[in-house]
Amino acid sequence: MSGQASWEQLDNRFYRKVEVYEMDWIHKDGGEGIGLEQYNIAVGHMGGSIALARDPKVAFKARAGPSRPCIDIYSASGFKKTTIKWDKARIIALGWTDEEGLAVVTEDANVHIYNVYEGVFEKQFTMGQIAAQAGIREAKFCPDGHGLVVLTNDDRFFSVGNFNDPKPKRFAAVEDPLQSADQAQDAASMPGGSAISSWAIHMNERTIEVIVSAYRNIFVLDPNESWNPVLDASQLGVYSAMSVSPSGRLIALFGETGKIWVLSTDFQENHTAFDTKSHVAPRQLVWCGSDSVVAYWDQLGTGTGTLLMVGPRSKYISYNYERRVHLMPEIDGLRIIGETHHEFLQAVPDSVEKIFQLGFSKYPGAMLYMARQAFEQKDPMADDLIRKVKDDSDYPDGLFVAIEQCIEAAGQEWDSSTQRSLLRAARFGMDFVTCPSENFVDMCQTLRVLHHIRDYHVGMPLTYRQFKMLSIEVIIDRLIARDVFWLAFEICKYLKLTGSKSTNRVLEHWACRLVSADASDDKIARKIIEKLAEESVEGVSYAKIARAASMQGRPDLAIRLLECEPKYSEQVPLLLSMNEEDMALEKAIQSGDTGLAQFVLLDVYHKKSSKGDFLSSINTKPAARDLFLQYCRENEPSLLKDFYYSHDVLHETANLTLVDAYHEEQLETRIQLLRKAASHYTNAREYGFHAKVTEEQTKLLMAQRALEDALKQPFVNLPLGDTLYQVILQGDLDRANRLKKDFKVPDKRFWWIKVKALAHSSNFSELERFSKSKKSPIGYEPFVEECILKNNRYEAKKYIDKCPVDTKVNYFVRIASFEDAVQVAIQLKSEEAFQFIEGSCKGRRDVLKMIADARGGGGR
Repeated sequence: MSGQASWEQLDNRFYRKVEVYEMDWIHKDGGEGIGLEQYNIAVGHMGGSIALARDPKVAFKARAGPSRPCIDIYSASGFKKTTIKWDKARIIALGWTDEEGLAVVTEDANVHIYNVYEGVFEKQFTMGQIAAQAGIREAKFCPDGHGLVVLTNDDRFFSVGNFNDPKPKRFAAVEDPLQSADQAQDAASMPGGSAISSWAIHMNERTIEVIVSAYRNIFVLDPNESWNPVLDASQLGVYSAMSVSPSGRLIALFGETGKIWVLSTDFQENHTAFDTKSHVAPRQLVWCGSDSVVAYWDQLGTGTGTLLMVGPRSKYISYNYERRVHLMPEIDGLRIIGETHHEFLQAVPDSVEKIFQLGFSKYPGAMLYMARQAFEQKDPMADDLIRKVKDDSDYPDGLFVAIEQCIEAAGQEWDSSTQRSLLRAARFGMDFVTCPSENFVDMCQTLRVLHHIRDYHVGMPLTYRQFKMLSIEVIIDRLIARDVFWLAFEICKYLKLTGSKSTNRVLEHWACRLVSADASDDKIARKIIEKLAEESVEGVSYAKIARAASMQGRPDLAIRLLECEPKYSEQVPLLLSMNEEDMALEKAIQSGDTGLAQFVLLDVYHKKSSKGDFLSSINTKPAARDLFLQYCRENEPSLLKDFYYSHDVLHETANLTLVDAYHEEQLETRIQLLRKAASHYTNAREYGFHAKVTEEQTKLLMAQRALEDALKQPFVNLPLGDTLYQVILQGDLDRANRLKKDFKVPDKRFWWIKVKALAHSSNFSELERFSKSKKSPIGYEPFVEECILKNNRYEAKKYIDKCPVDTKVNYFVRIASFEDAVQVAIQLKSEEAFQFIEGSCKGRRDVLKMIADARGGGGR
């Protein structure tokens, strides 16, 4: 049963203090404990770890062991996890980021962030040069763990709102009003002569504000302005401590008169003014939830302390402690960390209060709980209670409400036997009504998970509300960070988590941590491979595990693990980073992925000290060589040329030189490259034809350059036929004849070119002379065709008679010499020719008459 006997009433609420753990550090130094009074303490939110750093202002008790400065990290149950050796500037404050990194603020305005669970330094940033010059006096962390604010020795505030992207901002200065003698004396009495007596961080819609007590007044600062809220005269004064509530709506202030004031953070409402009867400032002033303020004083020299909790109506509860404690406010309560125990102080949740508060059995949940107890005792009163719950006029759905209250109360309880009793009561109620079981099942699963993560050896004392706020993903991350892999794995299996929350991720992290174990590579590899095979998981990245092994300086282990990685694209980059180029190249070629193989080749190429070494190495690997050459053809022809030249592949060298020649705009350089290519072809023996053609092209370019000089028109880059054509077109027949002779142009080709050029230039007299120079090797049809193209029937007719007789009819018709066509048709005795002429003469009577006469007279 819930420990309602230990509840204490404060105004209209009940509070309870639950013992979460007996601290393991109580056994330190032969039972003397850890001595919290000697340390600066930082406790992580929501079941977070505890960081201790020696407070230089407190005399440290001499103990056995090293005395060098260090930061010790403990679990919430007091188990020591790790130690950070400290060799930097004096520590001003410790705090935890939202990702459970330890942030250490030093007096030189630097912030150092550590991954305490892996024991590595993550990053460092500065709060700015101005802050560094002044030095840091005090630092506080934002409640959400995303940022911090520092106070310098010259009373200036600087903030960083995001540890992942630290950009220091300077706040507006605290206004320095006209001081009276008393105010000046007050300011001088502050630490270091500062006018600031206390301050607190207020998150105003994720914007950081600082509320400051200075000059017997209150100031609200942000990076842009400073303003004074309007306060009652009785509220003006020096406040030595202040704290903003978790909701951000209220602020508690401890004044010089010993009063605790609770005001709204806009300073428009006054909620409480409680006189503590103490003019000594408390060591800590914090909130327990958002309903009550807790002040803690410890007696110097005695180690004893008093905790005073003040409610909204100035009622209070006090607790005495024999040894120093540290308070850590949470969203739903207050963690009290002491030398011997870790406690949680909270307002009793409504669902728990309604069920267990004595004399208030009218609530459905309480009656259902009693009905279950009566049922277990075989008391007939159980039936009466069930009927009463179902028929309660105040709760039309009384049994549904009762079931939900019991389920909710089970989640709020710490004691496992009480949780079971409440869940049995809920299950008992579900037998009398058709009710969805999802909430019941979800709570059973949640409590099972909570039971394990709250375990003394795990040390994550989360409440049900904190558990829901964090989400299961974050909890898995925290377990992984703490090396509690077995529990993270079992939770993933139990909750059937998939995707990024699945068992795969836990196993990957476990394996990555295992590779740093003090064991042989073979033993570690077998353990990892066997475990992953045993769990039959798919999608685990062996490459990620191998990378971790490589970073630990264990390349053989990394290579063995990579053999289990199914994705070549994951294997290859890691092998390259380990300088295993040959193996990486082999894997890339095996993959059949051309892009991957070329990526490896280029990486190896850039790592080699010389091109020659690389080119020689790949020449012994045909597959790699061919892929590399393919890449070079498409992207780096110069590298391709180096390869061919260094390995005496002369014909390929010549091919590339030839390509370079035709990309060269300077004629002289092109000619030189062509000569070079021709030389390579010649030396390649079996490429004599290529050499000859290249030499001919070189000769043509030189001839074209000479023609350009002589004829003053462009010739370079023209084919030989076009060059001849243009020279003849210009009427320089002698040069044309020399070109024919120099380049051994066949007669037929030369005649074709010359006929076309002479006709095109209308040089018909030269065309006629040319036709009579000797028997035409191409016949005379080209002469006719070119003349017809120039629409010169007269010249065309000169050559038709020299054409074969079977072509004459067609040519005479084309030049409209129908009479000659008829005569040829008569000669051929061709009816087909007569019909062709009839169809082409467009009804000319004289032509038709000639054809008729030829037919009638038997001329055919």
